[in-house]
Amino acid sequence: MHIGYTLLPDTSSATISQYAHACATRPDWQRDCLADPAAVLARIGPTPED
Repeated sequence: MHIGYTLLPDTSSATISQYAHACATRPDWQRDCLADPAAVLARIGPTPED
């Protein structure tokens, strides 16, 4: 989650949590998790808080 807070500072905690979960459970997304977090967010979709 620390990476999510660093790369996506203006994002809700709920979205950061979903981002961290997706990055932890989807090894094929690992490159995007570090280099293109917007691509990961597009895949998981926004939360109601965003």
